[in-house]
Amino acid sequence: MQSPTGAQLVGINTRRLHPLMFGIGLGLSGVAGALLSMTYEISPSMGEPYTVTALIVITLGGFGSIAGSLVGGLLLGVVEALGMHYTSPSLKMLLSYAVFIGVLIWRPNGLFSRR
Repeated sequence: MQSPTGAQLVGINTRRLHPLMFGIGLGLSGVAGALLSMTYEISPSMGEPYTVTALIVITLGGFGSIAGSLVGGLLLGVVEALGMHYTSPSLKMLLSYAVFIGVLIWRPNGLFSRR
């Protein structure tokens, strides 16, 4: 929770809401893991590509910017789709890292960073 004091000031019961949201997050993680286990073999590193992609998307958009993360995700998805169409699908992560490094050089704080 970013601002528990602010949430309490507008009438949100943070003592009850925090464990509830944590439980919902754990439950959704379990559902995602169960769905992935039907497609891929289970291994300790099975979520690594998704974690790296999520980190790239959040960094592209700027930490703390929801709109920036949305734009960063769309940008990364379009670049990966077009890049895999015109090149080899095995270059997907190379394209992701190229966009990531390009944005970090151009705008080190992300596309929609808060200063």
